[in-house]
Amino acid sequence: MASTVIPLRQAAVESSLKRAAFEYAGVAMVCVNASGQILALNLDAASLVGGDSPIGRSVAELLSFPSHKAFSRRWNRLWAMAARGTNASVETKLPLRGGSRLTARIALRLFRFEQEEFASIAITDTGQARGEAKQMQVGEARARALAQHQTELTVVLNEDRRVVYASAALEPITGEQVIDVLGSPFEFILDQPSRIEFRRAVDRLLREQPGDRQASPLLLRTRAALSGHGRSISCVISNRLDDSRVRGLVLTARDLGPAERAQARRLRFRERLLELAIQPKTDFTHSLSSILRTATEVLDVGAVGFWRLSHDGEVLRCESLFDRASDRFMRDWVGRELTATRFPAYFAQLMNRQPVIITDTHTSRLTTSFSGDRSWSRVRAMLDVPVLVQGEISGVLSLQHYESRPWDDDDVSFANTTSLMLALALEAAQRQEAETRIEHLAWYDGLTGLPNRNLLRETLRDLIMTAANRKRRMAVMLIDLDRFKDVNDTLGHLVGDALIKSAADVLGETVGDAGVVARLGGDEFVVLVNEFIHRQEVALLAARIAQSLNRTDLVPKVDTQVSASIGVALFPEHGRDMSTLLKNADAAMYQAKRDGRNQFSFFNPIRYERAAREVQLGIELVKAVSSETSQFICEYQPQIEMTSGRVVGLEALIRWKHPVHGILTPDRFIGVAEVSGLSERITRWVLNEVCSQINRWREVRPDFDVPVAVNVAGREMGSTALPALVRAALSRHAIDPKLIVIEITERTLVRESEINNDVLAELAALGVGLVLDDFGTGYSMLGYLKRMPFTALKIDQSFIEGIPGDADSRAIVHAMLAVARHFKLKVVAEGVESIEQVEYMREIGCEFAQGFFYARALSSGTILDYLARSGA
Repeated sequence: MASTVIPLRQAAVESSLKRAAFEYAGVAMVCVNASGQILALNLDAASLVGGDSPIGRSVAELLSFPSHKAFSRRWNRLWAMAARGTNASVETKLPLRGGSRLTARIALRLFRFEQEEFASIAITDTGQARGEAKQMQVGEARARALAQHQTELTVVLNEDRRVVYASAALEPITGEQVIDVLGSPFEFILDQPSRIEFRRAVDRLLREQPGDRQASPLLLRTRAALSGHGRSISCVISNRLDDSRVRGLVLTARDLGPAERAQARRLRFRERLLELAIQPKTDFTHSLSSILRTATEVLDVGAVGFWRLSHDGEVLRCESLFDRASDRFMRDWVGRELTATRFPAYFAQLMNRQPVIITDTHTSRLTTSFSGDRSWSRVRAMLDVPVLVQGEISGVLSLQHYESRPWDDDDVSFANTTSLMLALALEAAQRQEAETRIEHLAWYDGLTGLPNRNLLRETLRDLIMTAANRKRRMAVMLIDLDRFKDVNDTLGHLVGDALIKSAADVLGETVGDAGVVARLGGDEFVVLVNEFIHRQEVALLAARIAQSLNRTDLVPKVDTQVSASIGVALFPEHGRDMSTLLKNADAAMYQAKRDGRNQFSFFNPIRYERAAREVQLGIELVKAVSSETSQFICEYQPQIEMTSGRVVGLEALIRWKHPVHGILTPDRFIGVAEVSGLSERITRWVLNEVCSQINRWREVRPDFDVPVAVNVAGREMGSTALPALVRAALSRHAIDPKLIVIEITERTLVRESEINNDVLAELAALGVGLVLDDFGTGYSMLGYLKRMPFTALKIDQSFIEGIPGDADSRAIVHAMLAVARHFKLKVVAEGVESIEQVEYMREIGCEFAQGFFYARALSSGTILDYLARSGA
């Protein structure tokens, strides 16, 4: 029952309320000091007197003494009688609410608090004799009803579940004093888990009909009282609220014997383990806290901690430790370490995956190393259990006690099961972390942490909508790192990844708040620029980006010369939807690359139309490849030995007889074929056509033995299907492999990071020749000549055309010949068009040539005649 209390007397009054059973129902109670000043009164007294609160006033006003002198005389006499222990009571008339007066008897009872005396005053209505008699009858009935339980603890609770009666067995069974529990909720004498169980049992009982008087027995544990230890009790609760003799909840409890306590303890273990098992385990910190608290309560130990094992298995590091006495987690323990080098015996035992059981740390050989560590000085007993996750030790559940203690089988069993619960929580947390990482990766790039393609699309869609609604402009920049494949191929993927990550960091710093940076994939990035006014603003930002990425130190201690080609599309000029803007920015980026790289280019509709024509050409190329009537032919350009003029080889050059555009050379459609995925089908056609033509020549001239070279697209050099194509063509037409030569340009080797060395090795194993075409145009990656099985190289015509007049061309060609001699490769000079070029190349040791000086590409029907004329 609530009370009103003077703040300055709060502590004293709270004590007096308990000591005087201040809140017994049905009795008006007032608390005063020695001078008669009212300190507190309960609701019965407050409702009795009515009016303004009398707290702080003299009790003389409440008791209606005629004068202060009369009050002092009567008050002093009552106080003296109460001090002697005699009946200190007096009958008087009290003013009531509404002006009437009540004949009542007041009785004083003294008590002391902090060296000061106080009195509790009980006010009884003497005009209600029958009520008093009835109360006496109820009390006698209650005494008779409870007499049968004298050998057990009997407690009566009112409707508020507060103790209104407790038998003398309370102290021997629970260790609590009767005077300390009167007026308090019964659950206060229980430990925390038992409080929860008690509340549930009472709630269930009160929901039932009054006739269902008794609940099932409960196994509860009391809190640690003055004795220092909690006790296990068996408790039965009966609902006697409808019994006029009792009008309460009656609890009967008894202390358990050793066997019963052990059984109750096991049952308690199982209940707590079940509670732990059904708890959500997604939040490991919460699960760990709950597990550690539970273990300290159930096992009645000083502290329980979790120590995480390092990956090398050499260090245990404290992650959390709960101390029971202070009821808090000890932050000063977090991060403390146990090392295998310092505590070898302890670690050796633990690594056997068995519990480490130490009854006394002062005498155990496992903990002799602990003696010099002050942080372990309090710990006298330990029970440490390894926590196994997927069969591996992830950490240790450590139970610490501050007195020596023998650990029984139940202790070990509970600790083992608790460690399993902890392992399950760890696994659940790891799964949650993995799911979080997966979810993060769904929206962010794993290497750079930038928004990925998915988040980019969502963001771009929102920005377009905002710009359209506000009638503003925005820009999409598509950024591609120039020569990234060179770096990735020559220096490895680790350097490539480091380059991508560093470029992302530079982009983020350069763009800042001016836009959103995302990684589209590979070496491509996107920058979204929101709400600009002048096109020049975007141009300046693009220029800053290009400048910031044009450097050699993006990867520390590695020289990586890269730059960036940037394509820009503007909203709404270049597109009003996401797909169009990205497509046009991509087209502009490729235009920047065609213009020389390391620059930016705004989308140009005219140039885009040219690219669109290439797309249309690709569509027509698909039809040509699929047509039953071939639209392709091969022409053949001779390769000549310059000293004798003898034909030593032919290069097959494909032509497309386009129904509208006429004869198209490879430079018009091979690039389109690669983009369209048609290069393999064209390569198959050329191989079969060349092999078939060789057989046709051999029908006319059986001794035909001139090798024919076939150009292979760079994409096919990365395909494991190429050797199979060559093998199939040779087998189908029964052609000697020495009559087929595969040519690949050096630009392809440099450009295509997916070149497969195994493909080249397999081709060489077939017996076909391998020639490196356009040598000198691919930044002279000489490492390829060492690793790949080429039999010849062809000097690009761009170097031949400057001979003999240009000194630089002469120097370059001299160098190329030296390289070829070093690797024992045959050299063919391409694009020879004059006698001066022929004579110069022959003089410096180049044996073979190809070009208009000797012959243009010839049709297959004229080759045999040409061979006859040349003496081949």
